Amino acid sequence: MRAFKWRDDATGQEVARALLDAADRGVKVTIYKDQVGAHYEYFEGNGQSFFHKRLPPKARFETLFIITMYLRWGRRPQRPSELADALRDHENVDLRVEGKTFDHAKLYIIDDEYLIFGGVGIGDDSRYDNLDYMVEVGCEHTLRRFHARSDGAAFDPDRPVDFLIHNKSVHPRHRPPLLSDRLNLIRSAQRTLLVEMAYLGHPEFTDALVDAVKRGVHVTLVTSARANILGALARYTCNQLIRRTGAPDNLRVVFHPKFVHSKAMVIDGERAELGSANFTPISHGVYDEVGIHVHDAAFAQAVAREIEKHADEGTRAYKPVRYSRIYAVVEWAIVTYQGRGTR
Repeated sequence: MRAFKWRDDATGQEVARALLDAADRGVKVTIYKDQVGAHYEYFEGNGQSFFHKRLPPKARFETLFIITMYLRWGRRPQRPSELADALRDHENVDLRVEGKTFDHAKLYIIDDEYLIFGGVGIGDDSRYDNLDYMVEVGCEHTLRRFHARSDGAAFDPDRPVDFLIHNKSVHPRHRPPLLSDRLNLIRSAQRTLLVEMAYLGHPEFTDALVDAVKRGVHVTLVTSARANILGALARYTCNQLIRRTGAPDNLRVVFHPKFVHSKAMVIDGERAELGSANFTPISHGVYDEVGIHVHDAAFAQAVAREIEKHADEGTRAYKPVRYSRIYAVVEWAIVTYQGRGTR
């Protein structure tokens, strides 16, 4: 399994117990947990990281910067975890949690028969509060394709199922295939484009959405009214969409009251994309990411119904969107710094 955020809360502990039960009955468990995710474990939720109870000085400074920037003081000291220690010590568990790997995927491979992945982290907020998606694939042929794509095989949008992947070990950081593949999906839309996205800010995605609206595609964008981070940049991006297109009837920008952690698109009601990659520079060249593209109308329409439901629950923006210019500038500087060299 590959995890980005893993909180030491009820959900995180439940997952750990399930893994220990599997290891006790002889299952070989391998866990990849990225230290980068600890920034957000300290920053929100109950503030407890499952594995990263102590951080190196640089990581600690970066975490304090985020906490200070978003005024999230009051975090409690990290509590020891007997479950984390038990996983470390178990002979059937290969635990790889040291250092920054910049792996943003949320992925489980079970018996080399089932693949589960998407955007859902391990924690009570991810389980109960956020809007998000996971996909389960249970086909040997499709799993072979996943491994081929991870090893560098080219994306094929005409396949019934294919994967949208950035793997730092095989893909270039400068303009990786994942960026072009996702932009081409947006550019291929002819009638409708539904997007539900946690984080925005990559200018090429903004341009692609503007172009889609201008060529007559009915574009819906659902995002958070107030995101946990990068919220001002998201609202600035939405403002750009409205301003640059003139807010025509075929553009619908919706702010949902819950935290939208989804990364999903539906193109023309026929194809859907779900995964871990946001519309940010860091998701296209810095982080390892895993997503799926399904060319199947039934699947696409099931995802579309969820996005439409969320759009109905939110508030549509008709006028220019208010945002903090100071925060937007700082957030833009952060994502530009993080994604430097990716364009």
